[in-house]
Amino acid sequence: FGGTVERGGGVGLPSIALASLGAHAVVTDQPNIVMKATKENVDRNIETIKSCGNGGKVTILPLEWTWTEGDAKEFEEKFLKQLKAMPDTSTDGRMFDLIIGSDLIFHEKAINPLVSTVRRLLAAGGEFLMSHKNRKPIVRERMEKAFKDAGFVVEEMETRFKLFSIYRFTKDKSENLGKEQQPEAITKSLQ
Repeated sequence: FGGTVERGGGVGLPSIALASLGAHAVVTDQPNIVMKATKENVDRNIETIKSCGNGGKVTILPLEWTWTEGDAKEFEEKFLKQLKAMPDTSTDGRMFDLIIGSDLIFHEKAINPLVSTVRRLLAAGGEFLMSHKNRKPIVRERMEKAFKDAGFVVEEMETRFKLFSIYRFTKDKSENLGKEQQPEAITKSLQ
């Protein structure tokens, strides 16, 4: 495993599991969550991660989705600078090959910030794996469309549960990273 980002990490359990397998996981969530619940749980499990002997680790960083919108100065200042400053990040502050998340979209207004965040963090050819609770069909349809419009290949994986979906969003390998679609363009496509 290389560098992995967990979005909306909460207590960071998937990141802890990945680190136990040898990954360098960067768990992110809102600042008030990562600085308390996430840090507490990672600290409790750090010896378990080390005892696995795979060299994995967990880095905790705050990341608000709204930081990636517009010119993304907040994203640069508050997230990327911290990531780049860490001497042992396997990504060196660059894009990640894998992003994971669970139940990240509760309502439509969360779609564009999520798409923007994933676009900025995911390397070309990288994958974003997300479980999604199917609350409203329209939210699900607009989420799929927003990711497709942003240049992702969208694949819903088969599950035996109708209440939840598992998605694989793959970022196009040929995407020109210098010409990102702006969130405003995504918003207009949903209206």
